[in-house]
Amino acid sequence: MTAVAAYNPWVMLARLPARYAVVSYIQDPVGEFVRQMRDTLHPQLRHSAAHVSILPPRYLEGSESELLDAFERQCAAEVAFPVELGEIDTFEPVTPTVFLHVLAGAEPMQATHQRFNAGALGGKEDWPYVPHMTILKTMTFAQVADARATAQAQWARFAGSRVGWVQELTFVREGADQTWVDLATVRLSGSPDPVA
Repeated sequence: MTAVAAYNPWVMLARLPARYAVVSYIQDPVGEFVRQMRDTLHPQLRHSAAHVSILPPRYLEGSESELLDAFERQCAAEVAFPVELGEIDTFEPVTPTVFLHVLAGAEPMQATHQRFNAGALGGKEDWPYVPHMTILKTMTFAQVADARATAQAQWARFAGSRVGWVQELTFVREGADQTWVDLATVRLSGSPDPVA
């Protein structure tokens, strides 16, 4: 008699391919403000730091070590640049996402995205690349209007500089429960010195 292994959906999920992305965490005061705003609007995502995406999530071919090598090689050619965050908007009717436009710095982000979206790191993207900082993605479109109005009210009260720096790039892998795992971080040349 042959033993039949019990079906375990968690084992099956563990075998699914992972998605990867390249992000820059915005550590400046504006990034901290956006993180706090996200905590208010979506407390379940407190683990998700304020960031801009250079490469949106995608499935990639090759081993993780090969992908990391490609990421680090590309980072060596990149230079830090500032980004200025503008008005709050949504991606309706495509996705129920509330975000901040990137004003100054949008062109360097586009160019950096194009350089990274090639070779081992190149992948299929569901939508055209738009430089932005996500505030939150709601579960339904019905929730977007309230989230946008609350975010706009909080953003209007922010009196600090709306400029942050893309000075480090981080290669991340999607984890469980809407989490992302940092795999490698590279500081870019031309980054401003840390404030003491």
